[in-house]
Amino acid sequence: MNSLKLSLATLGTCVTLVACSPPGASAAAGGAPSEALNAAKSEPVSAPPESTYTATSRLPGLHAKALGTLPAPAKPSKFAQDDFCSYIAQKPETAAGKDAAAKGWTVSSEVTEGGFTAVGIFSQGEQGTSGTCMVRDGNIAIYRGTQLLGIVYGDTPKEGEMGDVGGVMRTPTPGRLRIGDFTPANYVSGDIVLAENGFEVAPLATSEKYCGLDIPSLYGKEVPKARALLAKTGWKPKAPREEGDESYPGHLTGEPEIADCSGTGYGFCSGGYAHPSGALMSFTTAGDGPATIVSYNVICPGKK
Repeated sequence: MNSLKLSLATLGTCVTLVACSPPGASAAAGGAPSEALNAAKSEPVSAPPESTYTATSRLPGLHAKALGTLPAPAKPSKFAQDDFCSYIAQKPETAAGKDAAAKGWTVSSEVTEGGFTAVGIFSQGEQGTSGTCMVRDGNIAIYRGTQLLGIVYGDTPKEGEMGDVGGVMRTPTPGRLRIGDFTPANYVSGDIVLAENGFEVAPLATSEKYCGLDIPSLYGKEVPKARALLAKTGWKPKAPREEGDESYPGHLTGEPEIADCSGTGYGFCSGGYAHPSGALMSFTTAGDGPATIVSYNVICPGKK
């Protein structure tokens, strides 16, 4: 699936979305390491305590490495309160997150799952338009308790670009996490599959269960394609708006599931679908050339 990157050249203008090849596919650096791995080269780094613990990746441009000690960033940064990167920084709540912060990393996200804790960390970021923090050295550190097991990182981005790793998110599937760039659109680039003997960076799940229903992955899909996929299992367009609300479909005029669109910034649009079971889906698109789905959620019957 194509990812989208923002150029620093867009500063001071409305955001320009540029389609790029899959993460790192065209990088001339040949898989240049992240800040964490660069720092690791100059500091003693132990292997994880489990000698057989593995960290692998099946995605070009996204890498995994087993590590037992998290190195400090080579150039730690403290972001001002009004800096866009301060918007995604959070005070760590887990023991793993506190360990990363104590090493000098900025924490963007924390997810606990099945005895593991995944922590999104970074130290370098630039301000982009529409409140965007363009993370350049994002990593995801995988811990068991306070013991680091390994990290996930992307290729070093070219000058004026951002990386594909900004933070980590939960998914509806146990043992599976998702990698996002943590921009306002939060484009996703892959999943992390956790297991007792190791973790793997894998392509996005092709489908996931919500409310007992198999939902095909809609990430990166244009609205007509998503509609066709969902129609196979009974979903029908239902724009998420109250009776009497006006609709502003903007650049997606004519798409029955669209409730409204923003005419600036990322060009977000919101829409939805309904299933015969009573389940409701809401989604968000970004961009206008073309507009693709960047997030979606399902509300189960009887819940609000």
